[in-house]
Amino acid sequence: MASRCNAMRRDGQPCAAAARPSGYCFYHDPAFAEQRAQGRRLGGYARSNAARIHKNTPPELQDVLVQLMQALDETYGGQLEPRVAGAMATLCRAIVRVYELGELAMRVQALEERDESDEAYPRTHP
Repeated sequence: MASRCNAMRRDGQPCAAAARPSGYCFYHDPAFAEQRAQGRRLGGYARSNAARIHKNTPPELQDVLVQLMQALDETYGGQLEPRVAGAMATLCRAIVRVYELGELAMRVQALEERDESDEAYPRTHP
């Protein structure tokens, strides 16, 4: 049986995790404090809205997103006029709409091709 961690939990009970050679588990070993902190930082970032947006944004639109974020910062800082930022946002909405329509057209085409090749449900139209 592996030895147990020498640390006490916050509730005053002894930690029941298996000990490393240092006598502490990973979560209590002072030698791993920086790795635990880095894991918390990365874990928090991976769950953030910014990370999800970046991950789910098509590569072609990532530059648009970066420019919009920069325009937002510049508008807030007074370096960019709000009407210019508004015009940028309008153009970006148009760009995004074109991408959405293109993606929708590709999806419809794929469904139609799948439907035409589905022999289980033959088409009856001329």
